[in-house]
Amino acid sequence: MTDPFTDYSAPLSVNEHRSQKKHWSWLIGGGVLCLVLVSCFFWWWLKKITVDPFITLAPIDSVFYLTARDSVMPWGAGITDIPIISLFSDFNLLVDKSTRVSYVLVPNSSNGLEPVYFFQINHLTDLENVISQFPHHYQGDNYIVIAKNQETLDKILEVQKAKTFSASVVIENQFSNQQVSFVLSSHNLKQYLSAYPELQYRLLAKLITKDIVGVLNQKSDQWIFEIKNNIGGTSTTPIITSLPQDFKVFFSGVNLFAVFQNWGEADLGIDAAFKQVVNGLLSVYDFDVTSLVTNIINRPADIILFDAGSSNVFGFDFMMVFDLVPEAELAGLEKLVTIILAQKFPQEVVRVLPDQSVVTELKAEPEYWQWQTEEISTSSVIHYVSEPRVDFNFAYAAVDGKVFVSNSPDRLKQFISGQLLPLSELTNCGVGTHQGGLAVINRGQKLFDYTLDQYVVMNQLNSQTTVGCFSY
Repeated sequence: MTDPFTDYSAPLSVNEHRSQKKHWSWLIGGGVLCLVLVSCFFWWWLKKITVDPFITLAPIDSVFYLTARDSVMPWGAGITDIPIISLFSDFNLLVDKSTRVSYVLVPNSSNGLEPVYFFQINHLTDLENVISQFPHHYQGDNYIVIAKNQETLDKILEVQKAKTFSASVVIENQFSNQQVSFVLSSHNLKQYLSAYPELQYRLLAKLITKDIVGVLNQKSDQWIFEIKNNIGGTSTTPIITSLPQDFKVFFSGVNLFAVFQNWGEADLGIDAAFKQVVNGLLSVYDFDVTSLVTNIINRPADIILFDAGSSNVFGFDFMMVFDLVPEAELAGLEKLVTIILAQKFPQEVVRVLPDQSVVTELKAEPEYWQWQTEEISTSSVIHYVSEPRVDFNFAYAAVDGKVFVSNSPDRLKQFISGQLLPLSELTNCGVGTHQGGLAVINRGQKLFDYTLDQYVVMNQLNSQTTVGCFSY
């Protein structure tokens, strides 16, 4: 048995203590140095594979620029798995060998936009036969640029030779090199659209006041996107909590008054025509349409679009939902619809003049169209009016503190009493709770066994940022 009083180690000397401390200091210092070196190498490697080399070749007047690269992680999506890869469908052999691709739209001398394609490829010599098929190309050390014509390619070469400025001068500071990144230049888009006088182009130029910057990254089995400087927005959350199963597009927080106001500002002719209609309705029918428009549509509304259930004048079905308004406003809505129908289909009235001659007078009589009602529950009544000559239907119902308006009475019945999809489940992207406007696009056909794979969700976090997800 060992004697604890006699079996002991002699204490270390002062020199031995110093030697041992020095030994541990070297080990710790070496470990820290190795960690720093590994971190520096990883940072250098990550920067090398994520920094976009092509943005410095895009001309400064580029309207749109997009770049996509392989995932940093080996288990992530490759170039060919990225949703936007269809932009490069004419270059499949080059895409298969690329670690990064970029796409840019540049103006040409004919007021059009021309695409330019960039491919980063480590071994270009293996693809000489493929590259030779494209007459308008430029080949660098490890990349190739392909254009549709020589004029466009020459614009790229002028940037490459520093004869003109690159788009990086104005957009690189706001550009984020995620797996997919894009920028839509507000200034260059306005310059391009200024050559087109049509209303839709003027509206687009009016709406886009800042560069729109977006990124797209893979997360599990979904793709998550983020768009900054989106065109307008709302701080209101959706009014409804469920959607019909066969919806196609859903938007929340839409102010139709603001939409029409933008139209009027973009086209003074529309504004003048509206004022003329307002004055005419006031003088002929003593009807103040301005008050009705302000009280009903100058408010946030949820809008749902569907494929047309049957032939109708609009070509599609819609439903608009907004908070309940006074009954007098709904009565005004009924009158406005019948006035519109009366103007479209004036009635023939035969009159006998004092000299016994007969004339036929056309009179726009709103009373000819009578609104009908249908009770679908003890607390729900649908009001509707129809005009079969143009497949026109208009209906509304006030239910649970909300007003539902549609061009299809059947849609209202289905929504109020049918099987619905919970909105909270459709919008579960894992990108945060929505603070404002929401949009959902249904890509599926049959939704009874629905999954998130069928939907594109856009969720407005604030007035400047929209996030969302989809499966691909």
